[in-house]
Amino acid sequence: SFQVTFDLPWQQERRQGPQIKAKQLELQRLEAEQEDVTRRHLQELEDSASELASLNSQIERLQSAGMGLAQGRAELALANYQAAKGDLSAVLAARAQVRESHWRLIELQAQRDTVIARLNSLIAD
Repeated sequence: SFQVTFDLPWQQERRQGPQIKAKQLELQRLEAEQEDVTRRHLQELEDSASELASLNSQIERLQSAGMGLAQGRAELALANYQAAKGDLSAVLAARAQVRESHWRLIELQAQRDTVIARLNSLIAD
């Protein structure tokens, strides 16, 4: 004796339909997660790029105008002091402002370097 078995395509949707539907839903979920990760990554890139542009403009403005003005005030206060028209506290305050401008420039450059490093790591990913 022998036995032969084979599947009949009878009510195939009822047997395989739920499995196919589950796989399609899983695929849609994975695609949505991938889109979300890509969107967040692009948003982070755009945010970092705009932060970099802002820092660059602040640095440029400080170098072109702020530093020169602070240095000019210090020189003027020193000239007034040397001509006996001003006091030493004005000279010291003006020099302190020059130092603060230098520190602010260093701080902005450090922030810019941090943003550049973050952008490089985001682009590498």
